[in-house]
Amino acid sequence: MLIDKRNGKKYVGKHNGNKNEYWSSGIVPNRIAKKHGRNIFDRIILEDNIEDLNKLNEREKFYISEHDSFNNGYNSTIGGEGGGHWIYLKSDEEKLVIFNKKSKKLKGRVFSEETKKKMSESAKNKILTDEHKENIRLAVIRRGGTPHSEETKKKLSEQKKGVKNPNHSKFMVENNPNHVKVSIEGVTYDSIVGASKELNISKHTLKNRLNSKSKKFKNWYRLR
Repeated sequence: MLIDKRNGKKYVGKHNGNKNEYWSSGIVPNRIAKKHGRNIFDRIILEDNIEDLNKLNEREKFYISEHDSFNNGYNSTIGGEGGGHWIYLKSDEEKLVIFNKKSKKLKGRVFSEETKKKMSESAKNKILTDEHKENIRLAVIRRGGTPHSEETKKKLSEQKKGVKNPNHSKFMVENNPNHVKVSIEGVTYDSIVGASKELNISKHTLKNRLNSKSKKFKNWYRLR
């Protein structure tokens, strides 16, 4: 795994180990290294001595998913293929089709208990960047939001009990007819109720005139 020291973005790759001088075949890391030098990256061996190719592909997929290096890093695929250079010959639309196909294939995949445990531990210790958090928030919005379970709804309800909503309180104060001072044709009244009684018009009519944009009632307004 390569980690960009500037921003923490990662690239996960695999290799047969036949070349001692091998660094990475990732196009994005190599382009960055060409411009800034390889020292811009930290290089970590995540796992070695994997002799079975299928197992190697599986572990590559696992680590790309674990470190989120496809969505928020330098991997151009979700892993398990060859070098991956072909992806750069595709248009954005073709890339999207390929990604959706891969996502469908992964749906319903059953992970071993050991794998699930490792994924869980990794998620607990993962520190999300502000950019990653924002991407998650936008993804949730695009999917129509994440519905809360009944248990979560109950907990949220309990937490809000007895806690005043400052915006609601402000709205109530500003719209309470017994507390809002008003100015009508240059005359100040202590409240909407008082103005209603003195002018002998209903509170409903008075409020409508206060809210009206008509020039006729331009001198009817609330005093904050």
